[in-house]
Amino acid sequence: MAVELFTAPDNKIYLSVILLWEILLKNSLGRLFLPDNQIAYLSEQRKKHRIASLDLEENAILQLHHLPYLHNDPFDRILICQSMHHGLTLLTPDENIQKYPVKTVW
Repeated sequence: MAVELFTAPDNKIYLSVILLWEILLKNSLGRLFLPDNQIAYLSEQRKKHRIASLDLEENAILQLHHLPYLHNDPFDRILICQSMHHGLTLLTPDENIQKYPVKTVW
């Protein structure tokens, strides 16, 4: 189902700046391998696949106050907040994220 949603021309797809931060961090720690020019690569891939950038807004961060502490990953918690704030669906197989009051699909 995630592939169909991701490739449907009517759906707008976002890449959160938080996820971009996590990708670059994992790359620097050697846990995710990207081409040498990571920034150009990520930007090119986002454009190629028509993925919009989702900035982090203060009102999204304020959603943290409403989240139960079910998940330790701070990146995931911020992604949940962004999804809640903007009314977006998260594409994730992460069962911990699925425990939160946010729409998920995989």
